[in-house]
Amino acid sequence: MLVVIASWLVFRHRPSRTTTLCLAVAVLGAVLTAGQVGAGSAAGVVFMFAAACWYTGYILVSSKVVQKVDSFTSITVVMFGASAAHILILALTNSHLPSDGKGWLATLGAAFFSTVIAMGFFFAGVRIVGPGEAAVLSTIEPVVSIVVGVTALHESLGIVRVTGAAMVLASVAVLARSAGMSGDDAGQRYSER
Repeated sequence: MLVVIASWLVFRHRPSRTTTLCLAVAVLGAVLTAGQVGAGSAAGVVFMFAAACWYTGYILVSSKVVQKVDSFTSITVVMFGASAAHILILALTNSHLPSDGKGWLATLGAAFFSTVIAMGFFFAGVRIVGPGEAAVLSTIEPVVSIVVGVTALHESLGIVRVTGAAMVLASVAVLARSAGMSGDDAGQRYSER
C-alpha cells in the first residue's frame, strides 16, 4: 500500500482504479492469510512501520535504478551491500557463522534461492510493470508461505486463511490481466520516465 501511495506522490504515477481495488483486496487478503496476530508491543509496531517505510523507499529507488542498469548489475550491488552490512553486524556482535558443511550449504542455498534469484525476478518485474504494481503482485508471498507450510510442514489450513489466500490470488490475477499491465505498455511507460 505504501509503495502505491509513495509512487503516486513521488513519481506522479496515479494508480488506476484496478490497481487501487486490487491493492485493497490484496492487503485485506494478506491480513486474513497472516491469521490472528498477538497484541505486540508499541516498539514492535514502530519497527514494523519503519521497515515498511524503508522497503517502500528501496522499491522506489530500485524502480529508477533498474531502468538505467541491467538486473545483474543491480543484484550484484544489492548483494554486496547486504553482505557488507552482515559482515559489519557479525563483527560488532557476538554472532556465529555455521560450524559445518551442512550449515554452510543451507546458508548458501538460502542466500542463492531466496535472495539472489528472488531479487532478480523482483527487479525484472519492477522494470516491466513499475513499483506500485510490483508491490501489489508481491503480496502473493504469504500465499506461497501457506502452500509450503501446508504441504511441507503439515500446518492446518482454516477457512479464514483460505479466504485470504483466494483474495490475494484473485487480486494478483486481475491485476496481471488488466489492460494497463501488458508487458510492452508497462515497459514503455516506465522506460520513458
